[in-house]
This record gives sequence, C-alpha cells and structure tokens, in this order.
Amino acid sequence: MMNISKTRFKQLLKNFEGKKIAVIGDMMLDCYFWGDVKRISPEAPVPVVEIDDEFFRFGGAANVALNIHSLGGVPFPLGIIGNDNDGRVFSELINQNGIDFTGLIVDESRPTTTKSRVIAGNQHIVRI
Repeated sequence: MMNISKTRFKQLLKNFEGKKIAVIGDMMLDCYFWGDVKRISPEAPVPVVEIDDEFFRFGGAANVALNIHSLGGVPFPLGIIGNDNDGRVFSELINQNGIDFTGLIVDESRPTTTKSRVIAGNQHIVRI
C-alpha cells in the first residue's frame, strides 16, 4: 500500500478541481427503508417490518459522479434511466445535487435500475 503525505494528498485534490470527467455506466437509484420489527409473519418465519422512514441516494455510476462533484471535479454522466416513478425520484436528486445530467437518456421501454434495502434495528434485513 502506498503512503501519501497530507500535503501531497491536498495537492492531488487541488489538481482535481475543475477536471471534466465522463462517467459512463449504470445510473442507479439506491432506496433505503428504515423501520422496526414488531412481530414475525404467520405465513413464514420472516420479520414483518413497519417502515418509519425512507430516503434515496444516487447509486452505481451516478454515485461516482456525485463523488467526483464533491471532490471539485466536473462529472459528465452518461447513462439511462426509465420513465417511471424511480426515474422521477432520480430526477429530483439531480435537481438537489447540481450535477449536469444532460447526457442522461430517459427510456420509455425500461425501468430505472433500483436497489432497495430494508433496515430494521440497524440490521440490514433484505436488499431488493
């Protein structure tokens, strides 16, 4: 593993500022559902989660674009989302984060790639 001094690290970050970087890949929506388990299902031995909160984040290549943006780079994401509810949530995240997503294609024939996670009692229960 390579060790980098704090000074060198700051220099690398400074050099990163303003760099234009194409990000090509799966534009994904990550969904998190937080809740509590109050009982076990009578149909199968699985927990029944009562959802208390939900939040959404960029996933996949969209998350990479967000990280580039947060480091001072200028990402140009290229990818596809669907014209569905998850695609609309994805579009809301675009507006909140100030990243240029003009390279994004909205495709009527496919769903937005989404990974949903159910978390209860700080335990990851399932990913859908």
